[in-house]
Amino acid sequence: MTLSGIFIVLMGVYCIYLKQNKSPLSKSLFNLHLGAIVSTVLYNISLITTNLLSAYFITSLYYISIHFLVILLTDFIFIFTEMSSSPKYKKFIKVFNKIWLYVFFVDSFILILNPFFHHEFELSGLFINHNVFLCWNAKYFWMFNIHLYLCFALSAVIFGILLVKIIKANRFYKSKYISVFAVFLITLAVNIIFLKSKTNLDFSVLFYSVFSIICSCFTLVTIPRNIQNEMLKQLSDNINIGIFCFNLERKCIYSNNTAKKFFLAKDEILNELKSLLALRKDFVKRNIEIKQDDKTLTLAEEFSYLLDSQKKAYGYILKLNDITEELYKASEELFDSTHDALTGLLTRDTFYSETEKILKSDPNSQYYMICTNIKNFKLVNDLFGSEKGDEFLKEFAKKLKNTQSKTILTGRITGDRFAILINKTEVDEIDALQKIKELEKFTVSLNYKLHIFVGIYKITDINENVSSMFDKAALAIKNISENYSVNVAYYDNDMLSILKKNHEVINAFDDALNNNHFKMYLQPQVRCSDEKVVGAEALVRWETEKGVIHSPASFIKILEDNGLIHELDKFIWEKAVQLLQKWQLLGIDHHISVNVSTRDFYLIPLYETFTSLVKKYGIPPQKLKLEITETALVHDLKRHKKIITDLQKFGFTIEMDDFGSGYSSLTILKNISINILKIDMMFLSKTKHKERSKKILESVIKMAQKLGIKIIVEGVEDKEQAEFLKNLNCDFFQGYLYSKPITVANFESNYISKTNISGGTR
Repeated sequence: MTLSGIFIVLMGVYCIYLKQNKSPLSKSLFNLHLGAIVSTVLYNISLITTNLLSAYFITSLYYISIHFLVILLTDFIFIFTEMSSSPKYKKFIKVFNKIWLYVFFVDSFILILNPFFHHEFELSGLFINHNVFLCWNAKYFWMFNIHLYLCFALSAVIFGILLVKIIKANRFYKSKYISVFAVFLITLAVNIIFLKSKTNLDFSVLFYSVFSIICSCFTLVTIPRNIQNEMLKQLSDNINIGIFCFNLERKCIYSNNTAKKFFLAKDEILNELKSLLALRKDFVKRNIEIKQDDKTLTLAEEFSYLLDSQKKAYGYILKLNDITEELYKASEELFDSTHDALTGLLTRDTFYSETEKILKSDPNSQYYMICTNIKNFKLVNDLFGSEKGDEFLKEFAKKLKNTQSKTILTGRITGDRFAILINKTEVDEIDALQKIKELEKFTVSLNYKLHIFVGIYKITDINENVSSMFDKAALAIKNISENYSVNVAYYDNDMLSILKKNHEVINAFDDALNNNHFKMYLQPQVRCSDEKVVGAEALVRWETEKGVIHSPASFIKILEDNGLIHELDKFIWEKAVQLLQKWQLLGIDHHISVNVSTRDFYLIPLYETFTSLVKKYGIPPQKLKLEITETALVHDLKRHKKIITDLQKFGFTIEMDDFGSGYSSLTILKNISINILKIDMMFLSKTKHKERSKKILESVIKMAQKLGIKIIVEGVEDKEQAEFLKNLNCDFFQGYLYSKPITVANFESNYISKTNISGGTR
């Protein structure tokens, strides 16, 4: 009885705990505990009751409570195995409970009637020495077996449900079902043993209490905790962070699988712990490197003390995270954000910021800012496509890095403009020119020769805006002449005024073109044999609203450098054709020569433009002579040859201008059938060896005559020159001896009405 009292108290305490929990499982366990308490109390009362009728009633109630206890156990099993929450079994459980409730009432009613009819069991007192009452001895009849069979039927249901659940359950959850199943079997076995034995004391009632308590422990505490621990272990073993736990004696009491991969030897991790403890800090966060399989891993390390609720240390925890890949990706992202995607060089902003850092960190050294520019690179994209242009820039950047091994920084600023920061001591102009030539040789791969220009700015103020430094280096490039004989230029302060002037020209161009501020001037071309005017060269002047006339030298190159010359050329060409139409209607048989710029070959469909013009105004193509500089022809002979040939086939006369002025090449004459060769008298005037020059000129004229090429000599300024050229059988003259470039009105006034010109006006 004392043992029973202990169990009753334990279950009562547990009931208080379970009452606070509102979950269905806790409620079923509460009911199970309450049922076990009632059964135990009733059994103990039956043992001490001495009145026979009372004993009958209490014993009957005890057997009823046992039946009800098994029902409560069944309800617990339904909830415990999650059958009650499954839609598949809900209907079955509902019907089952309803049926069994009726069965329970019938069984209870029959048991309640036993004190009167003794149809289930009969009690008789057991005495010591014939007068001392010990307990009641029960004699059972066949009707009692129905009660037993009902209880065992429910037990069989419980047995079957638990067995199926054990078979089907995940390994994580098998243990909780096996534990309850084992305690259930023990309780059932004890009950069966009591029934088969002849003992008068039912010890199985104690096992009901034990079973109830164990179910609570396993279902609410032990098993869930074990499952939780197993899950945490699985989770810990499958994360990429290594975890070591140490006690205060520095013994490793736990490590997950990842941690074991980082430190295979026990000594290694202990040495790492010692190094961390030596820092005497409660928390350490740092990166460390370890060697593993010929690779170096970077680990993010976190070390801290394990503290209890009173902030006292009871151990240490060390976390290790492999950030090798993360750092690599971060490095890649940093590279991508600071380097040009196409060339791999520094971006503009990064180049500027890094330059600023270098200059301020070393203020006593002298540095140069260098700008490289690929002349007319836009034409590469226009001619060959942006993909080819990008490919070229990548290769150019690679070559640039290789040829500038001593540079501090190299960056791509924009398009085809690259910047270089270099120490003054490393600047060697001769070496630089050689490297430029090597880079230019590389452009041959395009079948289009490009020229590399270099602008250099000597940095005098380290606090100057870096973008301004680069702009000055780029501005120096604008000072490089168009003949490409010089590739390198140094910045000076006068260039700012030049730049300002250039901007003024560019800004005013569109307005001037739209308002006819550009005027066509004509310089007469005279036939050598009779000195008659047979045509003229069309030239251009810029006349402002105030009447100021700007010579071509003040704006032509600026327009060429900024890709606007083709607009002006088309304007003059149309003016020339309009004038030819007017002359044709007046019966005047003069021609006009118009200039074709190098840029025009790339920016305008020349064949379509010129053929459309003469068709539009109805003039013979022979009357519009096309004057192309030798420089333009040399620049891209293969491409230009086709265009020129097609124009000649249509009927146009092609003049090659500036022959012998500095870029002479007999290759042109060999490959292109030029109609007229134009020679500048500067060939003679700008030399100390005039006699030698005369002989060369004489040879050129004779060669041209043998090739069937007519000769125009421009720059003829005196009679001596004219006589010399007549003796050489030149075809045409042009120069101040006859007239400077004049307005159309003056040209028509002076030369259209006259048929014979014996001299000219200056």
